Amino acid sequence: MDEKSKSNQATQVAEAAELGRRLAVAQQVPQKAAGVLDAAPYVIVRDGVIERPWFLTERLEAPHRKTGTVKLNDAESFIAYYGMHGNGAPVYATMQPAQFVAVLNDHTKDKADWRDHRALFTVKYSPEWDVWFKHNGSGAAFGSNESFALFLEENAPDIVRPEPAKMLQIALNFRVNADVQFSLVQRLSDGDIDLGYKNVVTATAGRAADGNVTIPEQFAIEVPVWAGLEAKKYQIEARFRYRLREGKLTLWYELVRPHKVVEQAFKDLWTQIATATKAPCLHGTPD
Repeated sequence: MDEKSKSNQATQVAEAAELGRRLAVAQQVPQKAAGVLDAAPYVIVRDGVIERPWFLTERLEAPHRKTGTVKLNDAESFIAYYGMHGNGAPVYATMQPAQFVAVLNDHTKDKADWRDHRALFTVKYSPEWDVWFKHNGSGAAFGSNESFALFLEENAPDIVRPEPAKMLQIALNFRVNADVQFSLVQRLSDGDIDLGYKNVVTATAGRAADGNVTIPEQFAIEVPVWAGLEAKKYQIEARFRYRLREGKLTLWYELVRPHKVVEQAFKDLWTQIATATKAPCLHGTPD
């Protein structure tokens, strides 16, 4: 073996011995420096002429402090997690987007803290709210009387006024008379709307009797605004709307001031969380 090979071999042996020494030191229980909360054992890894630390956090017996963001799916879980870790930490709340964030190691008036241990509750609308809001307004009018009837049948359990049985009967009337030509709209003394129709005469079918379908001017639904196993339900008024053009009837409904219902639901959620956690609730977002 020439002198150059012997020199390279000696260098490699020395580097391996030094790495072994550093690993042996890293395996010892680390002594936390005064005031240093994130200290962890490490070795220096050499990549050519560049040296960089390789932290061996798995060698720690336990993390020195709590970190991370836990995402909760309902208010009850958020309250439970806060009860385990909150200790008077503030809760930040916003409506857009609807969410609650507890910064569990936030600053206090006496000291600064790391602010990186958090609980996040992103509030989601309930499936029932999404369904009714999707068809709200003239822009979401039903494409046919039959589709309107099917919608009423599927969502009748949410209707509290008039009684669901009456709404199901209305849906049945529209399904049976899906192909009629509407020709008359009359408002009755009790506020209901009477829609008169004429059956279309074809070459293969005789003429059936003309008739009418009566719908209420207003109805009410009761659904949860927010998703969750224990979500509170809210009653919302709605008005039937229609348009009659050349015998074709187009139907839709309009929810009455739904944004106010959402505001009330958010306030109730705020009160529930503030009362259960006894935390200072602030309207805003943490950095």
